[in-house]
Amino acid sequence: MRIQKPDPEIEYSELQFSPIWHVLLALLITSSLGIAYASAVSAFWGLAIGLILSATAIWWWIAKSVQISVTKNLVTIGKYEIERKYISKVSPLTTDEFLQRIRAGAHRQDVFVLRNIKHGGLEIEIKDDRDPFCHWVVSAKQPSRIATLLSVRG
Repeated sequence: MRIQKPDPEIEYSELQFSPIWHVLLALLITSSLGIAYASAVSAFWGLAIGLILSATAIWWWIAKSVQISVTKNLVTIGKYEIERKYISKVSPLTTDEFLQRIRAGAHRQDVFVLRNIKHGGLEIEIKDDRDPFCHWVVSAKQPSRIATLLSVRG
């Protein structure tokens, strides 16, 4: 996971985590394993295994987070980066439009970054001939704000 340092050039930034039930389910499983080892081997080994696996589960959940940041020249979404000059059109999508886009409107040249879809997302059209992908479809907490920022040319 790459956490960006505060930058005066950053116009927008958000961090998206996977749904909380992912980590809760992982913690349920790891604590169950710890209890099983405690009863089968010893309390020490059960506690050690439970704590190590639970810490690993929490680290895994945090590592799956996605950072979205918009600067004057660059858009970063997770591990993807693109210069703003290659962005053609940005469309904010409501929750229903976003679900329709990722279900029935999906193309094989789309990049999907989906974490929490309850706020909707946005579709970013790419106009780079060297890029094999034509759209980025991204869930976001404030899709309208990001779309407004990306629509304004720097």
